[in-house]
Amino acid sequence: MIGVVDMEVPATSSGDISSAMEDLTVDSKEVGDGSSQTDTTHEALFYVLPYLGLRELLTLETLSRRLRDLIRGDPLSWQQLLVDAPSNKNFTNVELVKLTSRAQGRLQSLSLVKCLKISEEVVEAVLVANPLVHKLGLAGCTGVSAEAILRMVKLQTDRRSPDFPGLVQLRIQGLYGITTEIYNSLLAMMQPSENLSSASTPQYFNRGETSPPFDEDRAIDIEICPKCGGARLVFDCTRPTCQERRNNPLYQCRGCYLCIARCEECGMCIDTTEEENGETFCLESLCQSCWLQSPKCSECNRAGCSYHVSLSRKFEDGSFICDMCLLNSTGPESDE
Repeated sequence: MIGVVDMEVPATSSGDISSAMEDLTVDSKEVGDGSSQTDTTHEALFYVLPYLGLRELLTLETLSRRLRDLIRGDPLSWQQLLVDAPSNKNFTNVELVKLTSRAQGRLQSLSLVKCLKISEEVVEAVLVANPLVHKLGLAGCTGVSAEAILRMVKLQTDRRSPDFPGLVQLRIQGLYGITTEIYNSLLAMMQPSENLSSASTPQYFNRGETSPPFDEDRAIDIEICPKCGGARLVFDCTRPTCQERRNNPLYQCRGCYLCIARCEECGMCIDTTEEENGETFCLESLCQSCWLQSPKCSECNRAGCSYHVSLSRKFEDGSFICDMCLLNSTGPESDE
């Protein structure tokens, strides 16, 4: 029996789930018609488990031995595996093999987001053991090379048949060595269907989101930047006037994050040289509209993106002080 993976789970999650699933952890009791209360509940639970995420499944395992055996022995619950923050921090090859083996060769979707301790050899071994995988996400997994991605896609492509769909969606933003040639080879092997393409719908900049999810109709998350020619995430603009010109050959407001600066809040393209752009304490770019609406530091009156504002020191009246001002105010005292 596979051991429970040691992963971080919020303290409230276990309590909430434990309360909701209380009937599942009691001993078997006969009800009026002579049926078993526990068995009936477990039968219903089979329909719920496939919709739970990794953290919820691992939390449920800790509630009782009966639930642990039920979850680990149900391959349908492990056909979709998504590992992202905060579980990805200490996620290793050992955990990957243990969790994917629970699918018993029926794994269909594997998405690892910024799992820095994962090696390409183990990911390839997982694909070999799971021919049904048709969605693969390795965004930010820097231990996987571009050459390994080519091998993985070719492996699934060569298996394509009426019984095996082959690889239809791929998420590889943040991997090193993805050249234009490799990108074109990947796109050619995957052969997007009518419902999937390399860039069928606009993609907008969203801080913290490394790649579009699988429910978006994109075969590959990256594409060729029309400005620099690099294979990266390419963003459209949220500015209405730019959206109207999206299909115009002279359209210049579409490109990767290296070519076009975008507002951290709304994703609108901005000119960083314009004087009307307000200064931010976090050094992130904000358009004029978002700068005016963003809360300001009570000391320097500089705005910040919502992410860095949330990390700043808050006061009872709702105001805050940015890290730079906090450092300047406490510096002399610490020196004494």
